[in-house]
Amino acid sequence: MESREKIVFANTLRKGSKVVLSAKGWSMFPMLWPLCGVELEGVGEEEIERGDIVAYRRRDKRMVLHRVVRKADGRVVCRGDSNMKEDKEVEQSRVVGRARNVVICGRRLTLRWVGARMYGKIVLCCYPVSGVVNKILALMAGKMAHIAKLIIVKMKK
Repeated sequence: MESREKIVFANTLRKGSKVVLSAKGWSMFPMLWPLCGVELEGVGEEEIERGDIVAYRRRDKRMVLHRVVRKADGRVVCRGDSNMKEDKEVEQSRVVGRARNVVICGRRLTLRWVGARMYGKIVLCCYPVSGVVNKILALMAGKMAHIAKLIIVKMKK
């Protein structure tokens, strides 16, 4: 996303409009599944809290949806729930939004309810154990998805 597109994206969020991104990969499993929709809301630098799932732009221009592990001095450190190590620090100004809802199979689930927030706190407290468990679950889910694709392909033949 070019800087001009990033400005439009950020302005859309600031105006209160929703922006929906499609999650890719398994780094936030089981909270976010690949291809689920993630609704973002605008968030000010002072509103970002430990445990929030935020979208930020990396230096290589990739958008990342990860959980805030800590913040200090205008910077945040994030980590995917299934990742074993933290991401590099990023300036809070690079955070473009906070995940508000997840859309899975047409059902909208809020991430602001107590259960989802508690899950986030548990993940942060149990790190790195939670990373290992989530990585194993993600690998198993990925294998199951791969097997399901093979079955579907064979059924079509």
